[in-house]
Amino acid sequence: MFIELCDQPETIIHIIHEAFDRYKEDPIPSSALYETAATITTEIEQGVRMFGGHIDGEHVAVVKVTEQEDALYFARLSVLPTVQGKGYAKKMVQFIEALAIAEGKQAVTCRVRKTEVGNIQLYTKLGYAIILEEYTKNKQEQGMVVVTMRKPLHAPAHEHVNSKNSPSFVQ
Repeated sequence: MFIELCDQPETIIHIIHEAFDRYKEDPIPSSALYETAATITTEIEQGVRMFGGHIDGEHVAVVKVTEQEDALYFARLSVLPTVQGKGYAKKMVQFIEALAIAEGKQAVTCRVRKTEVGNIQLYTKLGYAIILEEYTKNKQEQGMVVVTMRKPLHAPAHEHVNSKNSPSFVQ
């Protein structure tokens, strides 16, 4: 999978909506389903980096990345349902970790609904730990419990990744 910055709001929102569609019947549907190409454009203008992973020129995954003081934070990690289970989410997370190291960050963080046991298990397997559990409300004012997960990073002396000026990754 080749991963790079993606500045195509229509592509980004399509993948997010496809990936989060399974939550539309939940008692508290994901806020991702309310996002639009316009909201994605606004986020890009506000400095949120959107990365897309593609196979043979077709985008199959996207993720939002923002900077925190000592970490990179990722959200809306989305993989098309037709290719889920092939390790693409893991590769996207590994890319974010390598990018964080290249940018001198000490950790990577994300937030997950506590009810999303599968996602929590995936991130735990990748070395993330729950550091905070809190009750919050989504943009539709619906309450839920979310956990913040964090993975400390240690840069290997031999590893090099392109910086945010030319973010790309082949694996």
